[in-house]
Amino acid sequence: MTPAISILLPARARPPHLRASVESCFALAAQPANVEVLVRLDGDDPHLGEELAILAALRGQYGEVLVWTGPRLGYRAMHVYFNGLAERARGQWLVNWNDDMKWVSRGWDALLLDAPPYCVQMPRRDIAATSDTTVPVIGRPWYETLGHLSLNAYCDAWIADVSAYAGTTVARDDIVFHHERLDDATLREQAGNGETERLK
Repeated sequence: MTPAISILLPARARPPHLRASVESCFALAAQPANVEVLVRLDGDDPHLGEELAILAALRGQYGEVLVWTGPRLGYRAMHVYFNGLAERARGQWLVNWNDDMKWVSRGWDALLLDAPPYCVQMPRRDIAATSDTTVPVIGRPWYETLGHLSLNAYCDAWIADVSAYAGTTVARDDIVFHHERLDDATLREQAGNGETERLK
């Protein structure tokens, strides 16, 4: 069965949160077989072995968890990570996801499938009253028309801008996620303190 939804997940140095994030994608799905999770890890990640073991166990428990490793490209090339995962994805919906996020809405997958395929859906963060641009969910026709997800490291903002100009944005206040926003080395590296090497 071809999955309908592809979770695109660059990850680095957060094994417990990576586990919880991927688990939420399957455990809260109405139809877990609708979902595939594609993970990109850095070859120099200090937790690589633990992360690979976690993902292998989740694959055995739930199903489609696909993993690639490669050289660290850094945060400035975040769009390269997401574009690479999108090229491998099979779903009709492509979800830009983080390893410090979890779904809150049960049946989130069924809700996402109830939208026009050419749009970009914007779910709602649990602490907000309305949806924002943190987690763009891109319809495959939208992605195939552009030929990429993003041309900028700030993928969510780039996608949101292009979608807004194209008039394809759909606010999804009914689909809720939690974003931990961990205050750790991975987050601080995003801010440019030394090497910018954050992978979400």
